[in-house]
Amino acid sequence: MGWIRYPDKNSLQAVHKANGREVARYLRFSRYGGEARAHAVAQRWLALCKVLAPSRPRACGQPQANKRQPYPRGVWHSTSQRRGIVEHRMNAVWHDGVKRRTKTFHIGREDYLTDADWRAAERAAMAFRAAFVRCEAAGRRTQFDPEPWRNWRERA
Repeated sequence: MGWIRYPDKNSLQAVHKANGREVARYLRFSRYGGEARAHAVAQRWLALCKVLAPSRPRACGQPQANKRQPYPRGVWHSTSQRRGIVEHRMNAVWHDGVKRRTKTFHIGREDYLTDADWRAAERAAMAFRAAFVRCEAAGRRTQFDPEPWRNWRERA
C-alpha cells in the first residue's frame, strides 16, 4: 500500500507500507524540476516498492534508527574514501543459486557528482533488483542473468 503526501509547499513524500512498517522517500521539487516530475518519480517508486519483496519485520518490532534508508530491500547506497576522495555507488543484492552476490553501480566521485548521475545509478540498481525479484518469484533464481546490466551507464 502506498500514498503521496505533501509536508510543505516545496516537496512531497512518497510512503509505502508493508508488514506494518512504513518506508518513505522525500522528494524536493527543485531537485526534480517541478511538482509534476517529482510526483511522477514518486509514483514510479511506489510501483517499484509493490513489485519488490516486502521487508521482513524486525524481531523487536521497530527498525533501528540508524538503519533507515530511502531504498527498497536489497538496494543500498555506499561510499568509499581513498586518499581523501569520496566515491559513491549504488548496490543491489542478488543470488546465483549458490552464493549471494552484489552488483555495484558506480555513481562517481563526490567532487564531480551530478543529480543525473545519481538518479541514473538509482534507477539501474532498482531495476536490476526488481528483475531479480521477478525471476525469483517465477521460480527461476538460477536462470537470472545479470549480463544486461554490464554496460548500464550506456542504457541509462
